[in-house]
Amino acid sequence: MANILLLEPAYKNKYPPLGLMKIAAFHKNVMHDKVFFSKGPIREGLTDITTWDKVYVTTLFTFEWKRSIEMIEYAKTLVPINKIVVGGIASTLMPDEYEKETGIRPITGLLNESGKLGYPSDETIDSITPDYTILDDIASYYHYPYENAYFMYSTRGCGMNCGFCAVKTLEPTYIPFISIKEQIRKIDAASTSPKKDLLLMDNNVLKSCNFEQIINELIELGFGKNAIYINPKTKRTQRRYIDFNQGLDAYLLNDPKAALLSQIAIKPARIAFDHIEDKDVYVKAIKTCARHKINTLSNYVLYNADAFTGKGHSYAADTPQDLYERLQLNVALAQEINAKKTDTEEKISIFSFPMRYIPLDSKERGYISKNWNAKYLRAIQVILIPTQGKVGTSASFFYTAFGKNVDEYMMILDMPEYIISLRGEYKKIASLSEEANSNRFIQYQNNQKIINEWISLYSSLSADELYELQTIIHKNKFTKELILNTRNPFIVKLLLFYMPVSELLKLFDYFDNYECRFHKEIVTNYCNHQFPAVLNRLLNYLLQIKSTSRFSFAFIKYVGATFISELYGKADDNSEILQKLKTLNL
Repeated sequence: MANILLLEPAYKNKYPPLGLMKIAAFHKNVMHDKVFFSKGPIREGLTDITTWDKVYVTTLFTFEWKRSIEMIEYAKTLVPINKIVVGGIASTLMPDEYEKETGIRPITGLLNESGKLGYPSDETIDSITPDYTILDDIASYYHYPYENAYFMYSTRGCGMNCGFCAVKTLEPTYIPFISIKEQIRKIDAASTSPKKDLLLMDNNVLKSCNFEQIINELIELGFGKNAIYINPKTKRTQRRYIDFNQGLDAYLLNDPKAALLSQIAIKPARIAFDHIEDKDVYVKAIKTCARHKINTLSNYVLYNADAFTGKGHSYAADTPQDLYERLQLNVALAQEINAKKTDTEEKISIFSFPMRYIPLDSKERGYISKNWNAKYLRAIQVILIPTQGKVGTSASFFYTAFGKNVDEYMMILDMPEYIISLRGEYKKIASLSEEANSNRFIQYQNNQKIINEWISLYSSLSADELYELQTIIHKNKFTKELILNTRNPFIVKLLLFYMPVSELLKLFDYFDNYECRFHKEIVTNYCNHQFPAVLNRLLNYLLQIKSTSRFSFAFIKYVGATFISELYGKADDNSEILQKLKTLNL
């Protein structure tokens, strides 16, 4: 009996490592070994095993390169290099890079060929029933969000050969049908209760010539429409759901297939909307689902992508405007379809998930395609923070968050990050006191003044001035030098809104120590007389931390009493900074 260690890097991910779960089942049930799983380095006291016969390290995303390499290097501290096996998505896509960095040649592709791991019958690993019990090894410190679900494949491969997609490398051969009946039976037998939901990781299930057979098996397994699950702990009845998590191909979705999908507990039906050029095909697919009463719909919206080929087409690199058009289309589609429904019919919802494109060989997240820039990519992230990356079909939310039209949307992308986050409609919260709601409304009004001031300055720029501003801000790196190197007074004022607190403090310190009359007069006059609230966040920051640094007092010196007197009431009477304000007679 050998001691086997399975390692997953300590990144955050939604789904448990299916490959390691299958390897665990193989070593336990076929090789009769002892297996332990750890997410990140083994935590002290979690296992009494001190000697390992083999260590497996899985890799997931290429942009998690650093953590994956760190995990492999950690494995080297436990066993000799010849006892380490590296595999998974990232190392299959970049085997030469991993070997060069670590000295270990990864196992690539699926474990469905004899001899890959050097064990008898190792070609069966990919089709083996996963061992969910290994998740108990990390239960004290990590839980995957979707643990109460079966993770299965009813097909393998795709066949569409999209240039941005890894499936053609990971699963080059299309397999049209894999029965999951026996796997689910074994998982249930090894557990105290069945799992609630079913996540099918198929990359193109609609391509299968056995699609009807797949649907019939899902119904037989208890996942027909309106399927019920009884929670073993609470005894409450819940709905069960099937999620074809990798999405359904709009090009292959027709009425017969939608009719079959409508017979199972699918929620949501995910339909990819990778490019604006697929608009007509996508709209047809959504309406086909709606006709068959599939009412909860979702879509992956790829953005920041380069030109690519796939599905028999050549696609141009996408633009920021393309993203807006696709998201807005879903709002309009939902409104159009729901307007035709009666009051007793269930309305449809369409949730979009914008997904930033990262090349298959990228070792970090920061890739920028030719039609995008760092500022716009960050702005999209900030817009999506309140909804954790999801865009619904509420018209009021969408047009508030993304703008009423493309021009307003492009202006929002140019906004300073903190101003983007200040936007939103005021709504009274019933659970709060009148005083608390009143304070919230005052803050809302102050936020609106700041937003409107920035919009006023931005809108006053000529075409040439706007180009100059965008040339500066699109790199999304803001330092005091940007202001000191700018001669246009309007752009100097606008740049004050972009500066982080640390750079604003440095700017005022520079004014205190160097001769720069032009910029000093513009900034101090604007802050003191034209729009004092521009530096509200800076002084609030100083009052909050009670800072008495050199930078702080340089700021106080050049921002006069008009602004500071309004904020006296926000400071602790005994704070050092307030005492300093008083001694300066501001």
